[in-house]
This record gives sequence, structure tokens and C-alpha cells, in this order.
Amino acid sequence: MAQALTAVLSDSQFQSHPQPPCALIHDPDSAGWLQLQDPAWVLRTDEPSQVRALLTEGLNRPETPASLCCLAYEAGAAFDPCLCGQESGTQPLLWMAGFQTLTRLESDRLLAEGDSSGDAEPRDPLFGPWQPEMSEQDYARAFAAVKAHLAAGNAYQINLTQRYRAQLLEPASHAGLRRLFIRLAARHRSPHAAFIDTGDFALLSLSPETFFERDQHRVRCRPMKGTAARGETEAADRQAARYLQTSEKERAENRMIVDMVRNDLGRVARIGRVRVPRLFALEHYPTVHQMISEVTAETDVPDAALLAALFPSASITGAPKVAATAIIAELEASPRGFYTGTIGTRLATGRAFWSVAIRTLVVHRRSGMAEYGSGGGIVWDSQMDRELAELRLKACLLADTAARFELLETLLLQSDGRVFLENRHLQRLHASAQVFGFPCDQALIKHRLEAAVDATRQETPEARILRLVLTSTGAVSVSVSALRERPMPKPLRVRLAERPIDSRDILLRHKTTDRRVYQLAAGQTPSTGEEVFLFNERHELTEGTFTNIVLELDGCWYTPPVSAGLLPGCYRAELLATGRISERTLTPADLERASSVWAINSVRGMMPCLIATSSSPGKGFRQQSGKNPL
Repeated sequence: MAQALTAVLSDSQFQSHPQPPCALIHDPDSAGWLQLQDPAWVLRTDEPSQVRALLTEGLNRPETPASLCCLAYEAGAAFDPCLCGQESGTQPLLWMAGFQTLTRLESDRLLAEGDSSGDAEPRDPLFGPWQPEMSEQDYARAFAAVKAHLAAGNAYQINLTQRYRAQLLEPASHAGLRRLFIRLAARHRSPHAAFIDTGDFALLSLSPETFFERDQHRVRCRPMKGTAARGETEAADRQAARYLQTSEKERAENRMIVDMVRNDLGRVARIGRVRVPRLFALEHYPTVHQMISEVTAETDVPDAALLAALFPSASITGAPKVAATAIIAELEASPRGFYTGTIGTRLATGRAFWSVAIRTLVVHRRSGMAEYGSGGGIVWDSQMDRELAELRLKACLLADTAARFELLETLLLQSDGRVFLENRHLQRLHASAQVFGFPCDQALIKHRLEAAVDATRQETPEARILRLVLTSTGAVSVSVSALRERPMPKPLRVRLAERPIDSRDILLRHKTTDRRVYQLAAGQTPSTGEEVFLFNERHELTEGTFTNIVLELDGCWYTPPVSAGLLPGCYRAELLATGRISERTLTPADLERASSVWAINSVRGMMPCLIATSSSPGKGFRQQSGKNPL
């Protein structure tokens, strides 16, 4: 049946796949982790007419130790044609997989991976600035439209959401995504945390909300409705929790969703076996307090019928569900995709737990885009400012995806008190800040630089190094050291790197505090006064670990192009602008035949080089420098 509906991949077909599907799932019962590997089969469809048949197919397949099911919000129309939704976007409506290998991992041991800082560790994926798809004015118009529907009696509550998007600045590796997820999971401690890498896309879900859990005939739903920000002090935090616990508005919204879940479960439960054992309980997370209730039932229907009765979760639609989904389709700017859908894990033991896929980051490898949804329920007495603040609060985990490095500029303060190539350095810093989404207050940066320079005016005139650092939050610092305290021999001893760099690595084009790519390529740590020239996967010369390269060939002076994978140095830029050097693709063979070799930067200027004749650091160098071309 499945072959007629969509392609089904078997285990042998994953051997050549660049990233076979795999997953890390937090076990809400044991508080440990389930690592799922070696997929036996995968089902996927983008067609609404195929969702129910494929879901039944996947749920009835011969047992593997574990299987996963991911349903997009728009798949709801497959279960009830009255549920309106936008057409599916870039994400499939259904993705399922069965895994042959299930490994249980201890929580502390796994979460420690995210704190590792070893040079060989994978780097987190790099995202550009996160942009909301709706401006504040757009949200205000949608909010007003929701209020108009509520006033007309078309609904009692509407869950209004929007997407945030960011460009991936380089290809996202599985290892890097896994590392980012583990770091986020350690920070947010979500009971339904899940990392699913399908190869084409990856889900990093930090969901705190249970859609339903099933153990044989027993079913438990834990709808979540009601949010308050954590307080900055212990007293303020207690006050925020107390407000949420006692607020009539928050309780009314929560009760409305509980009643919907009771009704949905009643369609498939044994008669008289629906209960509400907990109402208006609070759970506490790093950034928010959440109000949850619990609804239980006993049922004899299979999981496919249970999903059809419950999906999508009442907590992310509004009431009544049919009317709410129609209003959502009318007002939201884009399909939700897996956000507010569900992620289900089924074990061979008969246990199954399904989350509501909120607080979920979706990374699309083909388009190079990442997406995150955030929203909240709106009722008649909701205030727009508070709803907008809640929406932003739920999106605060995006700050945790920020680059874990700082931008850096190293400038020469000349003995006459002038900063060499100051404008070029500040322009480069501003350009890098725009790429990575760092706040960059240029007036503040100038002020800090001037203050650092002024502080040296009462001291003996001499050349100094200014180290300017800009953090991901926009903080600026400048430190000063004397150039004489960091002597550099001339000629400079140079050897070739032990392994290539990847020219696509975006960090190579920006000066940052992340030095791992240079350390990995260089291999052994350079000796004092020694430089390492790097080369890329095409065996083209790129740069040194702290300098740019200039070679004299046939009476002309050349430097590698930025496309080779290197930092566009400010002194390099000045020499190119004045015509004293030119760009040209260079190779290690050119290094051998060059009449002279120079390492350059704006602090040290032109440094003649001795080229290593041995791969051992500090040994076997030959003179290869001529007259300074400048």
C-alpha cells in the first residue's frame, strides 16, 4: 500500500545517504535519553489525501525497538475535512521512521557533551539574524481581526502565531546540530525535548507540553494554557507564579481547553472513563511558568483513531476547534508546518508519548533556512501588548542559538597617537556584525577606542596594540598592550599546515575569537615566532593563522583571493586598493618557486619569511625573502 502513496526507504538504501535518519528523544518517565539509529524504513508525504493511509501503514508495521512520527499542523485536515488549514509549505505533512537500534543514555553524561570545548568538537551551526514574518503593525492588524471574530461570536479563543526565520550562514552538519540541541536541552530542561535529523531537515524541539501519553489502554493528556515570565528576583518570581495560579483570565482559558480535550477524548474513550485528576497546576521552566491540567481516559481504539480524534491539540487552535482553524488559516502569514503539530515516539513495549511541537526549531538543509514558531491564545479581554510580549518571551530561546564567539579587531596604535587603518577595521567589524546579527553601536565603539587612546597619552610614546571586542549582545571592550611586549622575529619562520581548511567556512572571512579552524589545520602548536600557512580542499594557499600571504612571482606581488577561504585583512585591503599587490590563485608549488615570501597584517606590516624544509616545528628553514616591495 505504501509504495502506491509515497517512496518507502528500506535499511539498505540508507547506506549511501549523506545522513541516515536518527534521533535523540528525552524519555519523560526515566528522565534519560533514547538514541535511535539504523532506520529500517521511512514514510513521508506532502499530500493531505495520503496522510491517514500512511499513518495507519506506519503504526501497523512490524515492530522495531522504536519508531517516530512527526505530523505537521496542516495534517489536521486529513482527519477532519472541516478543519481548515493553509496548504503545506516547505515541510512534509507526515514523516515516520522505524529504528532498529535503541540505546539508552544517561542524562548528565549526554548533556555534558554540550559543554565540551575541545578543539576537535563540532561547531554549532551559524545563523544569521532572526526575523519575524510579521511586523508589530502586522501583528496589531491580525490581533484586531481576531478580536472582531470574538466580538461577532465566531469563536471564544484563537491561538495566533507567527514564524521567525534565519538564514544558515554555512551548511549545517549533523554533529553541529546535535551539539546545539544538547546545549539547548541542558539550558531549557524540557520534558519532551527531541532532536530528529532526517537528512533533508532537522527538528530541534524543546517542547514542555504533552499531547498524549499511552500505555496499553491508559491515555493521559496534559494541555498547557497560561504563561507568565519568570521574575528577576525570588520575590518577583513567586509573585509571577501566584498571579498565574490565581488569575481568573488564565484559569478560564485553561478550563476552556480542558473541556475541549475532554470532549475529544470522549469520542474514543470507554464510556464514563474520562477524568480530570489535575486542574490549574503550575510547572516551572528557566524562562516561564506554565499552567497545565491533566485529562485521562481509557480506550480500546488504535493509535491512528486516537490521533484522528485529538489532532491538532486544542491548546494550539482555540475554541471551537473548527472555527478557530478557519480563522487561523485566514490570518496567519504562513503555514505552521511541524510547529504546533506533534512528535510521537512509540516503543516496542507498548509505551507511546506524543508532544505538542511547540518551542521547536526546524532547519531546512536544501534551502539553508531555519524556522521557529511562537504564539499564544487570544480571548475577548486579551491585551495586545501583553500578547506580543508573551509571543517574544516564547521566542527567547532563539537567543541561545546566537554565535558562541565574539567579533574581534586588532589595531595598531602608532607612536604618534594615530590608529593605523582605523576606518578599514571599523568598516570590517560593522560588516561582520550585520552578517551575524550582533548589535553594533558605532558611536559607542568610537567612544571606547578614543578613551583607550586618550588613556595612553600621559605615557611614554610608543607603538601599542588595541584589541577591540564586540560580543553577540553588543557589549564593547578595548584592551591595550605594548607592541614591544609581543616581539616577532624577522624573518618569520613559516611551515605549511598539516591538513586543509574548508573554503566554505564562513568564519574564515570574519575575525572572531573562535580560533579552532586555525588550530585544527595547523596541527601542532606553532613555536614562538613561527607562522603556519594554510591551504584549502583544492590545495590552494589561503592565509596564515594571523597573517595574509604575499608572494613575489616573476617580479609581481600576489595574494590569494578571498574565495579561497581567508580573512580579508585590512592591510591586505589597503595594498590591493593602492595597486601594490594583486589577487591570484596560489598553490604550495608557487610557495616553492616564489622569489620572496611575505606574511602581512596591519599591526606588523610586511614580514619576510623563512620557509620550512621539515614538517617538524622549529626545524629546517630556508631563506626565501627579498627586497620589501613597499
